[in-house]
Order: sequence, then structure tokens, then C-alpha cells
Amino acid sequence: MSSRAERLELLPVVRQLHELMWHLTEALKLDEARQLHPKLRQALQQVDDLASETPAQIKKLDLVAYRHRINPLLRKASRLARPNGPDHDGKNLIGRRMRGADLRGASFRGALLIGADLRDADLRRADLTGADLRGTDLRGADLSGVLFLTESQRRAAVTQDS
Repeated sequence: MSSRAERLELLPVVRQLHELMWHLTEALKLDEARQLHPKLRQALQQVDDLASETPAQIKKLDLVAYRHRINPLLRKASRLARPNGPDHDGKNLIGRRMRGADLRGASFRGALLIGADLRDADLRRADLTGADLRGTDLRGADLSGVLFLTESQRRAAVTQDS
């Protein structure tokens, strides 16, 4: 693969592989998921190996299928770290007012929280995997030990007074 256009075509795939590695690394930090650590390390090594493949091999990857294989492991790690939290997976919570709410251990995996008011909410150990936080007001929220909150999600949210 020699052309610049061909190399640029691979960037989204490589970015997703690195995102998977980040999620697996974060799951390995969860003491509650210690029983899963061998499987998480194995999955991390496999994803790292995939990211090291040749451009032609990376181009052929079925990333959706691979994510479907790893996602149950990440979900299990999340459940072990937050055993009693409410489930808001995939829910449409656009503009929802949850200021000051006790959301400890909640799962917001893939939830739409665009413009939601989570000021002063207790989000300790909440799982934010893939949650859309564009414009979500997180000022004063307790994010201690929040699970799988990426830097891009943080940047999309409102985290300080303008």
C-alpha cells in the first residue's frame, strides 16, 4: 500500500483497534474484574497483534465482528465493577434533567445523553462506554472511578463554567 490515500483509508480502522486496546487496558485496572484479567490480557494481545499487521491485512479486518467478540468480556468486567447500578444502556436520554441524581454504578453504554443535565450527579463507577455526551453538563458531577470515559467524550461534554 503505497499511496497516501490508501494509508489514510486505514486510519479509522487503526484508531478503532487502539480504542479497543484502551478499553481492554482500562478493564484490566478493575480489581473487581480480577478473575477476567487473563482473558482481558489475551484479548489485548490479540488486538495489539492485529494493529501490527500489514496494511493489506488490516484493510481486510472485519472489525464489527471482532468488536462483537470482545464486547461481552468488557460488559462482564463492567458488571463486576458496578454490580447493582441501574441500566440505561442505549436509552435516549437527550436533554434529560438528572441534576444531583444518584447514578452510582449506572450503565449508560451507548446511551444518548446529548445536552443532558448531570450537574452535581453522583456518577461514581458509572459505565459510559460509547455514550454520546455532546453538550452534557457534567459540572460538579462526581466522576470518581467512572468506567470507560474517553478523552473525546470529556471534550464533548460541558465540564467547567464558560
